[in-house]
Amino acid sequence: MAEHPPSLPHPRLWGLDDELYAGPPWQRLELPPQGLLLPESLRAYRSSETKEAQQERDNPRPEQALAYLQALLQQVPSWESWVADFPRSTWMPLGLVSEWGWGNGRKGLIQDPERVPGLLPLFESVCGPMAGEALGWQAWPAFQAVQIFALPQAWQQAWAQNTNLGPLYSSSALWTVFWQHQMAALDTKSRHIALLIGHRDASIWVMEPHKLCHHGRYLISNPLDLLFHLLRQKEEHGARTLHLAGRLSEDPELRSALEIAFEQVLVVGDEGASDGMDRLGCLQEGLRLWQAACE
Repeated sequence: MAEHPPSLPHPRLWGLDDELYAGPPWQRLELPPQGLLLPESLRAYRSSETKEAQQERDNPRPEQALAYLQALLQQVPSWESWVADFPRSTWMPLGLVSEWGWGNGRKGLIQDPERVPGLLPLFESVCGPMAGEALGWQAWPAFQAVQIFALPQAWQQAWAQNTNLGPLYSSSALWTVFWQHQMAALDTKSRHIALLIGHRDASIWVMEPHKLCHHGRYLISNPLDLLFHLLRQKEEHGARTLHLAGRLSEDPELRSALEIAFEQVLVVGDEGASDGMDRLGCLQEGLRLWQAACE
């Protein structure tokens, strides 16, 4: 992995898909599984090969999530910030935050979500039924949008009871901020696609500089899965530029197909990237941008 950015006040914990790093000096943490469920929307995108992933999505593991949190707290009692990947998430209009009376802040944990009119039906229509989870939220005012995400109940209780744990951030919300900043810097009004590839699924964003058009997660088992979802979003939204975190592809056929499909492919978060940032640096920049605008 590339050398990480110099130490900054925030954050002290990073979550990258199924990998977690604490730092500086950014050592990888050996931890039990997180016990997070997959979103309902991922079930539609693979057949027999999704059996293992569907079992994970269909089987809540509160004990596993609690063991994971306890292991974190034992290794490092407190961090200045926590950044975690919560797969079950969806975006809603920011105006609902005021309507639902969540205050003037830009992030938080939702107390008694069943008492918020319409919240659970909206969330469950994308992510599936709640399964012993709590809900958190993080807004991005530039898009007039707020991300609602599910986290294990044990995490919600820990943050409610211990103010020394530091703020909790959604990694996909921070990636959204980072991608918008990258696109806005190009001084374009056209729609772009951004891609983040994980171990079991890929996140795809479709954006204009001042509008979030689409953000979804898609299960992938081979390069053709990835190509299918990218081209489907490209054709649906008319995007011509692809932003990618990490290497373009180790598969020469996929790399060639993407270079043909998109007029421009911009790679960040790789050792050879022009800006010198790795994926951790991209996420750190997303947090810096979010804090500058929202805190």
